[in-house]
Amino acid sequence: MHRMYMRYLQARLIKTAITLRFNHGNATPKEDIQILESTLRKYFAAVQDHEYMARYAGQRNDPFIASSERIHDNYLLMREMTRYGKTASDMEAFKEGAIPTGPWETGEGGAQPIGATRTETLKRGLWSRIAGALVGGAFLVGPMWLLALKQELYLQLGVTTGCVSVFGLLMAWYLSSLEAVFAASVTYAAVLMVFIGVMIQEKGGK
Repeated sequence: MHRMYMRYLQARLIKTAITLRFNHGNATPKEDIQILESTLRKYFAAVQDHEYMARYAGQRNDPFIASSERIHDNYLLMREMTRYGKTASDMEAFKEGAIPTGPWETGEGGAQPIGATRTETLKRGLWSRIAGALVGGAFLVGPMWLLALKQELYLQLGVTTGCVSVFGLLMAWYLSSLEAVFAASVTYAAVLMVFIGVMIQEKGGK
């Protein structure tokens, strides 16, 4: 629906731009200038809102999607469809293009609020940070132990290449921006290369 709203505003802007370009004979009234200014501001705000909405894409509790998986959303969807004499069977044609996710709420464990509760969000954030610390520590400590025990050049280069590749893929799956993925991968690769350099230098000194 938000994309429909953005398209509507874009159509109004294009119409105004074409009118201003080719309607040379008539002076632009003050009302038209005010409408143009208002439409531009609405379009700018709609683009910013779309960027904000995109942050929730793919998350379990996306507050910008009404899904039949949730009890309250399903009730509202069915209520509005009933007003037009429609039922769930009338939506069969949309199943091929739909993306099933689930699980569907049954009502026995309560209904999920929009956007999750503050407590649930804090718990999820805590567990995410703990998981991040464990994964980050494993990616750093694991290769260092292996490289310290097996001081072979080709093994060190192979382990470094594999770890950096896997770490980069993991960051691409977890992070949302290209700059963040690139920065994390380069930083991790630099740490391992410094460690390899130290190991090679110590081996050469011996």
